[in-house]
Amino acid sequence: MASYTGHFRFSAVLAVGTGAIASLWLQFDWGATLLVVALTIVGGLTPDLDSASGIPVRELFGLASIVAPIFLAPRIREELGLTADQQLAMILVLYFFVKYGLCNIFKHFTVHRGMFHSIPAMLILGFLVFLATKHSTAQSDMMVHRIVFAIVAMIGFFGHLVLDEIYSINLDGMAISVNQFSGTAVKFIGPSMPSNIFCYSLLGLSGFGSYQDTNGKMDEVKTAFTTIQSKMLSNPSIPHWFDRKDEAKPAGIPAPGLAQKELAPMPGPVTPKPPVASVGWDHPGK
Repeated sequence: MASYTGHFRFSAVLAVGTGAIASLWLQFDWGATLLVVALTIVGGLTPDLDSASGIPVRELFGLASIVAPIFLAPRIREELGLTADQQLAMILVLYFFVKYGLCNIFKHFTVHRGMFHSIPAMLILGFLVFLATKHSTAQSDMMVHRIVFAIVAMIGFFGHLVLDEIYSINLDGMAISVNQFSGTAVKFIGPSMPSNIFCYSLLGLSGFGSYQDTNGKMDEVKTAFTTIQSKMLSNPSIPHWFDRKDEAKPAGIPAPGLAQKELAPMPGPVTPKPPVASVGWDHPGK
């Protein structure tokens, strides 16, 4: 079985790939690209929330207690119509609930290599990320970003499961055997019926929530998938946030008082006018 450090390193390698795809093919900006990298790593560590060592639980729930209220704050404001003070109070409640309440529930009801190491749990993570990132990006590319964020989180999660299965194979000389952990990671049903019921119930709730978010927006979802597919099949290009436009440099520092008004043009050479003959009674003209 791979260690926590091993899973982190493997998730970081996957994150490099997903980050490159997000920036070079999908043309995400630097903020969305870093979020793709972070979600891949977090997804790769999430299955170890049921670890008996306690390190993944402490690290991931500490991170979730900060990140989850930030992502959920716009949704709370939109759904409940709270004032600024009420929204801040709700964020603090979410922080303490995730860090202490939800963490203790997880420790009490989960066992290592239980249903949290499964394909349904991977889908639950994807749905939750999709729901949490509703207000994380611009409205024009919102659906594309949300779908990609959910996919990369599931990629990291699935990478964790595959790595666990690889480590369950014993290579002893020419003989190949599997240990007792083989088949306990990539699965759909666990040995405990209550855990199965709870996991699939959570999968149904998160899936229904995602359906409600896309209800009446199926055209937008189809367009987002088409956009992702077309960009993935195109050639990679340098992200636009690397481009720098040459800014015009000022020719010099204007003198005081000359910036607000234009200088008068210099007078040109004066051409003498021919004399004009005067006519009068004393000097009659000829």
